[in-house]
Parts: sequence; C-alpha cells; structure tokens
Amino acid sequence: MTSEPRRFSPSEVRRAIVGGAVGNTLEWYDFAVYGYLATTMGALFFPTDNKVASTLAGFGVFAVGYFMRPLGSIVLGSVGDRHGRRAMLTLSIIIMGIASFLIGVLPTYSSIGLAAPILLTLLRMAQGFSVGGEYTGSMTYATEVAPVKHRGLFSSFATVGAVVGLVLGSATDWILTAQLTSAQFSDWGWRLPFLLGLPIGALGLWLRAHLPETMEAQSPSQTSDSGFETIFTHHWRALIQIVGIVTGASLVFYVLFVWAVDRGQVLVKDGTSIQGANTLNLALLVVWMIVGGWISDRVGRRVVSIFCTAALLLVLIPCTLLLMGDQGTISAFFPGRTFDATTFLLAQAVLGVPIGLILGVQGAMIVELTPRELRCRMFSLAYSFAMAFLAGTAPFVATLLCDQFGWLAGPGVYCSLFCAWAFTALWFTHETAPRYATSIPTTSRRY
Repeated sequence: MTSEPRRFSPSEVRRAIVGGAVGNTLEWYDFAVYGYLATTMGALFFPTDNKVASTLAGFGVFAVGYFMRPLGSIVLGSVGDRHGRRAMLTLSIIIMGIASFLIGVLPTYSSIGLAAPILLTLLRMAQGFSVGGEYTGSMTYATEVAPVKHRGLFSSFATVGAVVGLVLGSATDWILTAQLTSAQFSDWGWRLPFLLGLPIGALGLWLRAHLPETMEAQSPSQTSDSGFETIFTHHWRALIQIVGIVTGASLVFYVLFVWAVDRGQVLVKDGTSIQGANTLNLALLVVWMIVGGWISDRVGRRVVSIFCTAALLLVLIPCTLLLMGDQGTISAFFPGRTFDATTFLLAQAVLGVPIGLILGVQGAMIVELTPRELRCRMFSLAYSFAMAFLAGTAPFVATLLCDQFGWLAGPGVYCSLFCAWAFTALWFTHETAPRYATSIPTTSRRY
C-alpha cells in the first residue's frame, strides 16, 4: 500500500524549492564543466597529432558519463522510491562532489600514461551515475512538494537549477580563459573548476540534509509489486513515450549550448566572446523555463510543448547553420557579415526560446504521467536512457558530421529527426495539468 504524502506549509515549500534547486545547481555545475573543457581534456588525456581525433576522444568520455545514467537511475531511483526522495538527492550529490574533486587532482597522460585516460573515464562514469538520479529526482521532488495549481511553475525551478549550474560552468570557463594564457590554462587552470567540486558537494549536502521528505520510506515488501518488472510489463508504452518527449529539446540543448560553443571558439579569433555569448543565452534560458512552467499551469503542458516543438522544428536547421559558421546562410540573414560572436548570440537566442519553454514544462508533465510509487524509477530510467544513448552522444555525432565529413547542416538535420519524434510523442499524449486533464490514469493522480 502506498503511503499518502503530507501537506506542506508555505515555509516548507519555499525551503524545499530553494534547497532542491540550489543543490541541483551545484551538482550540474560539477557535471557540465567537463563539457566546456572537453577539447582541453582531450589534448591532455588523449594526446594525438590528429586534433579531430583528440576532440572526439574528449567528447567520447563526455558521452561515457551519459552511458552510466541508466545504471544510476536504477540504483538511485530505487533509493528514491523505497527510502524517500531526500535520501536519493543526498546520495547523488556526495558521489558527484567526490568524483569532480578527484578529476581536479588527476595526473595527465604525460605524467602517468595510459592510467590517466582510464581513471578519467572511471570518474566520469561516477559523475554520470550520480546525475542518473539527480535531475529527475529533483524534478520529482519539486513537483510533489508544490501546490497543485503551481506544479508547472515550481517544478521548473528544478530545471532552472540545472541550467544555472551550466551558466556557472560556462562563466567559470569564460573567466579562466580570459584571465589565463593558453599555457597556464592547459598546465593548471583547467583543474580549478573541478577542485571546487568538494566544497560545492559539502554545501549541497548541508542544504539537502534539511529538506522535508515528500513520502515515507517503504520496506521492500511494500514495493515488491512496483519494481522495474512492473514498469517494463505494464508501463512500457508510457516509458517509450517519455523517452521521445524528453529527447528532442534535450538533444538540441547539448548540441547547441555545449558542443557548438566549443566549435565556435575555434572559428573566431577571440574565443572568449563565444563563451560570453553562450553564458548570456544560458541566463536567458532560465527566464524562458520559468515562463514555460508558469504558462503550463494556465493553458496546459501538452499545448505549450507541442507549439514550442513545432516552432523549434521551423528554426532549427537555419539557426544551426548560422552557429556552424556557414557563410551562405550568414549572408542570407545578415548581408555583408561573417561569422562572429554576434551571429552566434542571435542564432542561439532564437533557439533558446522554444528550448527553454519546453524544458520548463517537462518536469511537471513527466511526473504527472507516472504513478507515484514508481515515479523516481520510471522517470529516471526513461530520462537517463534518452540522455545516455541519444542526447549524450549528440556532441560526438555532431563532431563526426561537421568536422569529419564536412556536413555543416548535419547537426541540424540530426537534431530535427529527434524533435520530430518528440512532436509525435506529444501529439499522442493526453493533457496532464490538473486544471485541464480529463483522462489521467488513477495511478498518476496519487499525490
């Protein structure tokens, strides 16, 4: 029998939302820093005369972190459903903080040879394991603690926390590359963002130790009928549907707000200007996510998601070509200009509107699509699978398409395919916002 969650006072809700979002910010800062340093890490840990091969190796380890997310979702999702959401979130931030700090003190290939890339890969796997339960766990927690009429808005703050972490990671890279010489950055500057992992983890642990719990811990006998076997036998259609919903915007996000930044820095003389443009657009993305969650409480999650996914499909390929520095596309939209930080800023900003609105809606929508007793496991499993095998590998695929095969439109076409899948999944999804929902399964309504 599933225990019913208690009601929370306004002060408890505020503390839970702030604590959960800040903890998510700190953990995602740790996880995302590697993405912005992938080219540097590739050269230090996978040295080769072929720069493309070195970059591919760096982003390959970036993808490895995502391959661990399904395992993290299974283990940490079970902790969240059996022992409470707070236990799950606390354990995840401990693992992340320790792994990030150890990357910061890891000797490079020139010091210890082959052991360096092996150890880096193992630590990146630990980071991926941690995030496998963190992101979805924080969204689940925020949605469950929120008042029903504000679920969309409050759950968006969990996503906002993740993007703020990315903003901090991008800003840290921007500041360091602007203040240090290339030699200083390669020698020791890249370590600084990772070394912050230990104090960041300690702060996140303190914040989460004081969060109210949204469900009572359950014994194995109470959850024996609600395990992964139940998900795969009775909820597999919903699982596939959720994978499709979360893949589109997430994959576009990683290609255009992580990978394209690294490539853009190579295309211009002043690489720091590209990182600055990305940091600004990530900050704007936070605003759009909050707006998306707020609107979804008023017009419905499905309506917002379908409209924004359609808009994303319309602008995706031309904006991606602008970000890739395609001169023909640049001349068509901005006659007389060549690729620079302003072009990058405008193209990324246009894409950021639908992406931000979609990501702001997803937390509440997916939580409302899943039964409460299975929620952490089902949400984490679907999301982690999408990130591990689709979004997490997107920078690697984009590098192959663009740099290895010279197909500048390739990343945009690749992203469009998954956005089309997301649109199809959304089209066949019922509305979940309590104000408009008429056909939500009973198990999904148990809050």
